Amino acid sequence: MHGGKNTVIKTQSVTENGTTTLNKAFSISGTLKKTTTLTTDYTTADSTANSGNQFTLTDMTGINVGDLLVITASDQYYSYAREYYYLGAVLLVSSIYNGHLYTSCDMPWDIENTANVSVNVYDAPEITIENLDFVSDLARVGYAYFVSMSMCKNSTVRNCHMKDMWNGMMFYYCFNSHVDCVTVSTGKYDNALSVDSYGICLQSCTNSIIERVNSIAAQGCLEITGFIPSINTVIRNCNASGECRSIGIDMHENAYNTVIEDCTLGGLSLYGTCYVSRCRIIKNNRVGGEFGITLRGSHNPAWAIYKIKDCEMFAKGNRAFISITRTRPQDPVQNFQNVFGSVEIENMSGGYLMIMPTIADGITAK
Repeated sequence: MHGGKNTVIKTQSVTENGTTTLNKAFSISGTLKKTTTLTTDYTTADSTANSGNQFTLTDMTGINVGDLLVITASDQYYSYAREYYYLGAVLLVSSIYNGHLYTSCDMPWDIENTANVSVNVYDAPEITIENLDFVSDLARVGYAYFVSMSMCKNSTVRNCHMKDMWNGMMFYYCFNSHVDCVTVSTGKYDNALSVDSYGICLQSCTNSIIERVNSIAAQGCLEITGFIPSINTVIRNCNASGECRSIGIDMHENAYNTVIEDCTLGGLSLYGTCYVSRCRIIKNNRVGGEFGITLRGSHNPAWAIYKIKDCEMFAKGNRAFISITRTRPQDPVQNFQNVFGSVEIENMSGGYLMIMPTIADGITAK
C-alpha cells in the first residue's frame, strides 16, 4: 500500500477470534521528486553561524517546505566497519530563503562536496497506524514485514500487536517516527541459525522515538542499521529480550546520539554516542560470545562517547557484562577503530568490565 499525504490507517474492527487478520503487510513509501547535488561543502560551523542547517543545491526548483532530503556521501565514511556506512542524514526542509535551503534538524558532521554526494528529494507521506492486531501465517516465508515505511515523516504506530510475521516493522529513511505501545513477536530461532528476524528496525532514520514496546525476535528485538547514520533515537520503557541468539538492542556501526532509558533488555550492542540509564540487562543469548553490554570504538572520538548510569546487570556464567572493545572494519586497508571520546559508567550493580588493551584511556567507572 502506498500512502499519500496525511494517510491514516485506523480500525476498530476485529475477526471472530478477536483480532484483525492481515496476511498482507503494509508497505508505504514516499515519492521521489528529484535527485540533485550540493554546490559547496557542508560544514557544521557554517550551519551554526547561519542559525540552522544550511544547504545550497545545484537545482532548487520544485523543492518545498516539508520535503524529505536523503543526503548520502558515498565516498565519505561514518564508520569503516562495513564498506557502505557512509556519512549523510535524513532531514526535513523547514525553510527556503535567498537561494539557501534550511532543515529542521542539524546534520552533526561536515561533508565535502564531491561528485559522489547525492541529495534525493521526496514528497513524504505522514502515516498513522493504530489499534490493529496483525496476524500472519508467513513467519517462515521471505523477509516480509508487517509494516514497512520508506521515506515517510511525522509518522506514528500506536497500540498495535504483531505476531508470527518474519519481521515486525521497518522504517527506512524516515524522519520523526513514533512507535508507542506495540507488541512484536516474530519468527522463532532454529538450530540452523537461518532465522534472522527483527522486531523493529530503523534503517537510516532521524528523530525516532520507541516507547512502551515489547519485542521478541530471533535476532534483533530493536535493530538500528542502514547505509547512512540513524540520528537522534530515543528508546524508553521497553522490554526487548527474545529467543536464543537474539539481542535486545543491536546497533550497527552507523547510529549516532541514542538515548535508552527505563528498559528491560536482553543485551545491548552500542555504537556512536549513547546514553543509557535505569535499565535492567537480564541476559544475552547471542551466539559467539557477545556480552551484556558491548561498547565499540570509532575512528573519530567525537562519535564514540558513552554514558551508562544506574543500571542493573544479571551476569551469565563467567562472561564480562560490559565489554569495551574496538571495531574491526571489513576493509583491511583501514586500521582498527579503537578510539573512544569518553566512557562513563556510574552506579552499576552486577557484572564486571572487560576492556581491551590499549583503549583504557578516557574510561571512568564508579
